[in-house]
Amino acid sequence: MENNPYFLHSVVLAPDTIVGYHGCRRLVAKRLLDGEPFRLSKNDYDWLGSGAYFWEYAPFRAWEWASRRFGAESAVLQAKINLGDCLNLLDAEHFAGLQDAYDYLLNVLGGDENLPANLRGRNRLDRLVIETVCESYASTGRYFDTVRGCFPEGTPLYAQSKLLSHTHVQIAVRNPSCISELNLVDFTY
Repeated sequence: MENNPYFLHSVVLAPDTIVGYHGCRRLVAKRLLDGEPFRLSKNDYDWLGSGAYFWEYAPFRAWEWASRRFGAESAVLQAKINLGDCLNLLDAEHFAGLQDAYDYLLNVLGGDENLPANLRGRNRLDRLVIETVCESYASTGRYFDTVRGCFPEGTPLYAQSKLLSHTHVQIAVRNPSCISELNLVDFTY
């Protein structure tokens, strides 16, 4: 088998580190660059659960989001993110656990009609399922440092395209010690 080119000696489950981009207000960027820790978002609609949110390898998408939200006060920070123990939703490893968490919530809350909905960028159901998975792992002593997922969003780039204008990979960093090498992105060139 060792001479078989299709035999995998080891499997890489995900990269160890990625480059992430965080859109925010300029004042917040300055405080973070000065050493203030990231505030973990805990909105009930944050689709990947609690965490500091980053766009993976997408500085212009982060800038677009920040500009729409903060206008002239926008800034984008670049960071090296060690994914650590990652709830990686880009591969099938955790899909059964997500389904189990959904089924559990369905049972505990008494049916579909009692579950929160995902509506127009407010992803309350996804957040609840992901937080349930994270809590379940925490009860065994395992904690996810990050959650990583792909979000298909926007309009088709051209007729019949499956490529959408705002699709992105997002990282929710639950453990701020995974964030390093923070720099302000300069979009003037």
